[in-house]
Amino acid sequence: MGKISKKKPLKKNVPATPQSLFNEALERYQRFKNQNAKFADEIQDMMARILPQIEPCEMQLLQARYQLTEKIIPFMSKKTLPDYAREELRLWIFDNFEQLGATPFSSAIDIASLMQAYEHHTSLHIDNANEKLLKKMAKNGASEDEIDNVRSFAEKINDVSTKEEHDALFEEVFGHLNTENDQNNEEDMTDDDDFFESLFGDDKAFTEDESIDDTYNSYTNEEQELKKLTKLFSQSAINKLFRRMSRALHPDLEQDPTKKEEKHHKMVALIDARDQKDIAYILQTYKEIFGQLPESFPEEDYTQLLPLIEHMIEKVKKQRQDIFDEIPFSEAAYKMFYDKIRKKENIKINNHIKDLEGRAKKIQEETQKINNIPQLRECIAARSLARLNFF
Repeated sequence: MGKISKKKPLKKNVPATPQSLFNEALERYQRFKNQNAKFADEIQDMMARILPQIEPCEMQLLQARYQLTEKIIPFMSKKTLPDYAREELRLWIFDNFEQLGATPFSSAIDIASLMQAYEHHTSLHIDNANEKLLKKMAKNGASEDEIDNVRSFAEKINDVSTKEEHDALFEEVFGHLNTENDQNNEEDMTDDDDFFESLFGDDKAFTEDESIDDTYNSYTNEEQELKKLTKLFSQSAINKLFRRMSRALHPDLEQDPTKKEEKHHKMVALIDARDQKDIAYILQTYKEIFGQLPESFPEEDYTQLLPLIEHMIEKVKKQRQDIFDEIPFSEAAYKMFYDKIRKKENIKINNHIKDLEGRAKKIQEETQKINNIPQLRECIAARSLARLNFF
């Protein structure tokens, strides 16, 4: 004979009240907040597990890329390197700079010295190019004054450090050309205006950039929402609790230096909670100071407080990204490795380590291979081909 199942008594449909809705929202807020705190601890623990395992191989790859970059930079000033290869080399070097600075361990290497070496060899190349130009001018019959002017301009442009100085120098040298161009442009403007008028004469065809409008409206809506919440806060019973706590925590009313300092910090936190409309913190602090909360608020206060607590819930939902932002490289590590099942996480870590070792070995072999311009050009060609195959 089967067991007789007992049916659970049906819950009565109790109508929600402003107080019950507020209490439910407050519980949701606290639940989300606790989840975020737990998530932050999980991220800290994850980084403590993962970084020590991958650090040796990350450093090996970092050093390999550094040594490769250090070796190819001097080729920037080689006179026999074709311009197309020099441009590809420049892109290669800057790609390496970007990757060297994009790891949690980049502080272990001196990227600044690589940048200085790059600037030095780039400057040498510019000097070589200028000398080549001057020789060509002389060969083509340019006067000594013309050659001296070009040489002077090249020396001045190397000393320019700001945009204003750059513009002033070009105005000094080429200003007369700009004046002539402006006169010619004015003569052509009428024809251009007629042409564009024929194509786009209807002003209604143009509309404002909707993305700009959306951004502006977003800021406006946020400001209006903040004003609304501030008004609700100031009119609610929470504001009365805040004023009572302010009197109790006012540091100027405390004689003991230690307690005065303690009250000062609590007062700062309380003011921040008021500015953030953090009702939960205010209620918790009130209970700590006075032992208990008021049994209830007037019904209209609960109606006013509900939008405030819903606002806090939306804010706390978005705080997961803030946790990633506070812990460098944690978001990337979370996406690459994190798994609730530790065995699966370890498999991901081991696969990453193998990948790092393979990449480091390949870069080391490439570094050993590049000893002259033909070998460099061969590597550049291989990189270009790989990039084309990628697309």
